[in-house]
Amino acid sequence: MRRGEVWWYEHPDFKPRPVLILSPEQAIDTIDELYVVLATTTIRDLPTEIALGPADGMPTACVLTADQIDAADKAFLTRPITTLSAEQMTEVSRALTTGGGEDYVSAAPGPDFGPED
Repeated sequence: MRRGEVWWYEHPDFKPRPVLILSPEQAIDTIDELYVVLATTTIRDLPTEIALGPADGMPTACVLTADQIDAADKAFLTRPITTLSAEQMTEVSRALTTGGGEDYVSAAPGPDFGPED
């Protein structure tokens, strides 16, 4: 498993779906859950979507939804589907930011630890 690969995620509680591995390359072998971007066939033409299809190695036309990031247990990542190109990963990085240029991760509210001493 590598960052940038799309795998089938087949958790028994959810319908099978492709997911893009986002976790840092050096962490993948040492952790049990990976950060992933979920794919869907519901295409809304949002700036947070990355279109993929059979020409990209996907089974059908779909989008990666960069506003739907989840943690996936590696045990349920069953089969590789395709690997995104460097250009597509750049598009994923772009989609991870909102239209106003605000990064989703840095915009997420975090714990307030109070003033530094």
